[in-house]
Amino acid sequence: MFPLKSTLLSFLLTTSPAEGVNVKQLTDQSSGHMIGGMMDISLIQASHRRKVQAVDEIQTDASPCPGNPFLWKIIEDESGKHVGFGVGTLHFPSDLALTDDAYGSIIHAVEDSCGIYGELDLMDGMVAQELAGCVGDLNVEAAKIADIQDEDLRLSYENVSREFAVLAAGAGADAESIDIIHQQLLQLSLYSILSFITFSNTPEYEEYFLQKLFGMPPSSLDQTLLSLGRPNGGVEEVSTQCEILAALILPPEELNEAELRLALNQTFSGILNMYKCGDIDTFTIAQEMNFEQSMAGSEFMISLLDTRNEQMAAGIDEILKVSDDRVLFAFGASHWTVGEKSLDVLLKGYGYSLEYVPNYAKDDAEDLSNEECEVVFNSIDGVFDLIGVSNSTASTPVVSGDSESPSASPVSSPSKSTASPISSSDNTASPVSGGSSLNVFKASITPMLCAFGSMHLY
Repeated sequence: MFPLKSTLLSFLLTTSPAEGVNVKQLTDQSSGHMIGGMMDISLIQASHRRKVQAVDEIQTDASPCPGNPFLWKIIEDESGKHVGFGVGTLHFPSDLALTDDAYGSIIHAVEDSCGIYGELDLMDGMVAQELAGCVGDLNVEAAKIADIQDEDLRLSYENVSREFAVLAAGAGADAESIDIIHQQLLQLSLYSILSFITFSNTPEYEEYFLQKLFGMPPSSLDQTLLSLGRPNGGVEEVSTQCEILAALILPPEELNEAELRLALNQTFSGILNMYKCGDIDTFTIAQEMNFEQSMAGSEFMISLLDTRNEQMAAGIDEILKVSDDRVLFAFGASHWTVGEKSLDVLLKGYGYSLEYVPNYAKDDAEDLSNEECEVVFNSIDGVFDLIGVSNSTASTPVVSGDSESPSASPVSSPSKSTASPISSSDNTASPVSGGSSLNVFKASITPMLCAFGSMHLY
């Protein structure tokens, strides 16, 4: 069963926003969301790299690499009216995932929209806590480094985890402090350690790795977009993603040592570069290869992609029916184009078509005002709230954190290198050396690792 589960993980980069959960919102109870990092993408890379080699051959120097966004207009078929946008995301920071032009196009689409909806409403602290709570016990059942039977392989993982402990302890830390952190790492699920490894093997992610290690990950593209929603929300129930996370728990008896050896050298660079390239056709081919060659027809894959797509399409239709202004939907890229039940296909049944937009210029956008969207900016929570709707009375087609706010602010378009408006410290945190570093690590290690247990593609 393990190869089956591991093959999925590259696919997860474009199908779930769990990576984007702002761990700064989580309490100590959020250790549950850690789920031992069981959604880590690292294990997938062993099989992913083999499959993507074929796609790499497609992407030769002669192949196009336009650097375009995964962006579509949503057109109402009956009227021909442009009613919204679809954005296919990679759950990574926007400056890693997008070219400047692609980011600009998406921001112009944001300015041309009012509501912005993700898979989950990552701006809602209650959503993050619910996600944490539903998987709180999974780390207990998950395989740990100690469960690796091959002594040499186990030692390799112990050595790598100690390297992370040294890095987390900071310059000048004594051996005792390093040992304490190392023991904490050894108690984490193997998935969590594998995720550390894959992130550390990704050169593009180097500047963010310490932030990740200290539980202060940078805002993902999904978070950045949701923070600009006027208002924001989500179309999925937390329980849906929790069921997927639970299905991916890796117990000790399912360890595959051949996969574990390959995973020591795996990286996110391949899928990251493929997404940033912006060649949607090649990207779709790669993901469908993963689907067809690994888990096609399995009950789990149907739940991961097809069933969720059906729920998303219904949610999009429900929201558009009650929206007077354009709405933007930001979901993992694979949901839009991959499979016979992609959103591209399913939305046709609701009377909508997707029209690909390789470039959306500022002049193309109406640049809707906050007044037109009937929102005010909540400077405390860093989100836009519907005018006259409080937390206790808010009602939207999906879960939302809308609340009344006395202040207003124009929608901002942050540069890709800055944090989203709701997480001013996420991209600026830096570890403290010596003993203080140990305290920071001890306080953050459990909730932080929840961000590693994630699905990036779904």
